[in-house]
Amino acid sequence: MTTDFHTLVQQGNQALAPHYGPAAAPVLEAAGMQGADWYVSNVARSRYPEPVTAAYLHSFFPYFTLANREKGLAEAAGRGFLETAGDGAYRLTASGRAGVEGFFEAARQAIARLDPLPPAELERLAGLLQRVRAAVESAPEPAGKRHLHYSRSVDPGLDAPAAVRIDQYLTDLGLYRDDSHLAAWQPHGISGQAWEAFTFVWRDEANTLAALAEQLSFREHTADSYAAALQELAARGWVEEVDGRYQITEAGRLLREAVEETTRHYYDAPWQALSTAEQAELADLLARFNNRLQEMTADQVAAARIDLWPLANQLSQSIGAVTRQTVVPAIEAAGIAQPGLPFCLLYAYFLAPEPFSPAMMARRFPYGRIERWNGYVETLAEKGLLASTGNGAYTLTENGRAIEDGLNRSFYRRLAEVEEVVASSFPAADLERLAALLKRVIEACFQAQEPPGTWCLQRFTYQPPLEVSTLGTIDMSLDSLNAFRDDAHLAAWQPYGLAAHAWEFFTLLWQGEVKSAAEMAERRDQEEALYARVLDELAQQGWIESPGNGTYQLSRAGRQFREQAESLTNRYFYGPWATLDGDETAELRALLTRLATSLKEVSI
Repeated sequence: MTTDFHTLVQQGNQALAPHYGPAAAPVLEAAGMQGADWYVSNVARSRYPEPVTAAYLHSFFPYFTLANREKGLAEAAGRGFLETAGDGAYRLTASGRAGVEGFFEAARQAIARLDPLPPAELERLAGLLQRVRAAVESAPEPAGKRHLHYSRSVDPGLDAPAAVRIDQYLTDLGLYRDDSHLAAWQPHGISGQAWEAFTFVWRDEANTLAALAEQLSFREHTADSYAAALQELAARGWVEEVDGRYQITEAGRLLREAVEETTRHYYDAPWQALSTAEQAELADLLARFNNRLQEMTADQVAAARIDLWPLANQLSQSIGAVTRQTVVPAIEAAGIAQPGLPFCLLYAYFLAPEPFSPAMMARRFPYGRIERWNGYVETLAEKGLLASTGNGAYTLTENGRAIEDGLNRSFYRRLAEVEEVVASSFPAADLERLAALLKRVIEACFQAQEPPGTWCLQRFTYQPPLEVSTLGTIDMSLDSLNAFRDDAHLAAWQPYGLAAHAWEFFTLLWQGEVKSAAEMAERRDQEEALYARVLDELAQQGWIESPGNGTYQLSRAGRQFREQAESLTNRYFYGPWATLDGDETAELRALLTRLATSLKEVSI
């Protein structure tokens, strides 16, 4: 079988979780469930009226300590979700059942509202998965299938909405993978703790005793017990120790790969209940189901943070206001007060020692005419601040660098002064906290998989060659966010094939800031005929309509199209912000607002 259905199933379970978790979590909170209460109660529910023991839980998932399982059962009983049934055994109570079933009810209601695929495709996906799940139940191996039976005990039935059935089948198939893997390695007669340590060494995720103990500390095993596990693995000839580091032996590698192959054999066999064509159809449906859920999650993340970019912009503007009294005279003294020149020189400084060109500026800011950038660069070259290297490229001269160094020193010195002024209303600890939160977001932006390409962020993130205050660091983070926002928006609209000036005109029509080619031409100092041609193009697409008098507005289709591009921009831009949890996001929102307010109170 060429399709990796295990990965698709994992992705599906992960993609569904954000859509039911927020609805189900309050139910558990209202029930008073904490820690492992829900898990042990659900296992107890799956065995009812048979009791559950720590030994049973440990055999079910053997990687934690037995003491951990005993503690989880005792704590759930202490909160009334389980009752003792003698000899360390426990049975589900009515409160435990209510908490578990309330969770499932809330989760299923949330899932039922999802529409990641058209109804007919959801039904088809559910039907194909149901056939695989049925084949899993009837498969002769592996024996037992304890995890599958646990999952099946809450099956909502064939009358449930398609999305709810899909969620159930994905859960079933995900847990069946656990059955397959346990059946593959447990015949080797090794503990779960030792097997997990062996896997970490095999994957090169941890190859010292200290690393294992640290990375697996949540399992609650001691470092001594991991030392014993490594000694057992070494005695079997599966790992060897060299200067305190453990590595897989050839025998260990062959055995570990054989277990993985057996796991795949068990797991993949039931998928043969589908023909090759049906497997390909299922893979396509499931991939599109997962992708759309991930997009919906990203949209939800963006919607919950939609005010953060305006707040960051307001703070950036406040920083600009309190530094203007220092920066403007310095720019005038340098002889570059003509509009556009300071901005152009600054970016040449950012990019140094790389060559700088008007084409690069037009790529970052594509809406204006490149002739304007050419003019700025030529003027700076005439003043001896840039030097041509040929082919339209320029480098910063020593004079240009000296001027920009002076401007930067003035700017960051002023920010340090302002930081002292606002200390009474915005203490240093709060500034440092804001800087730390923004830094985490920026780091996540650099690591983001989307948007496809972060040229603006990569090229225009600036680190000055001097020490700066915390407020200076915050200002640099805001500049980086601005560059990433440009990356997000460019990636959202450029695939549609419109020229930059056409997209800008379309956007301003959408915002109601212009209504005609003449207004747009005046705004951008361009020929009216250029924008008249844009109107023709947009009209042919059905994206604009004219109510008369030579004015235009977006059609319903055009508005939907433009709003889709804005939604995609927000999805790209706010995705990395999910590195902050809800409390941290609220904290960031409050800090941005407070600092902007404090800066407005600084005497200009």
